[in-house]
Amino acid sequence: MRGEARCLDSAGLQRQLRQDHADHNTRKVEQRRTKDRKRAANKAKAEKKLLETNPICSPAELEGQNLTNDAIELQLQWHRQYNDKIPLKSHLKGKSERLVALKLAVEWYSRNMGTRRGLTEGNDGQNGTLGSDEEMIESENE
Repeated sequence: MRGEARCLDSAGLQRQLRQDHADHNTRKVEQRRTKDRKRAANKAKAEKKLLETNPICSPAELEGQNLTNDAIELQLQWHRQYNDKIPLKSHLKGKSERLVALKLAVEWYSRNMGTRRGLTEGNDGQNGTLGSDEEMIESENE
């Protein structure tokens, strides 16, 4: 039995196995770091794009605009910052559904958040009167 162990040790198989494991772990760590850097860069790019967006904040601005699906989704992403009740992209299958969701989001924003430069008088968001989320959900279900 000891003879076999000495034979295996002298062949260096266990040392090679440990080295292979260490090399594999090093490669995996580098792959994860690369993936994390790409993910962070993509997130920063998306945030920059969202900051550069000229949001539609009133129903009057929305009327008559011919928006592409990408533009609608960008507007919905912007509005999701303020209203988490806006349906996700995966739940909105067609352009018509996205437009309805955008219209509801713009209406909610104009009622509850005011203009882009400030809040409307009498609704500072501190008095708990932002209960129109339920209205938005009810009108979506109709």
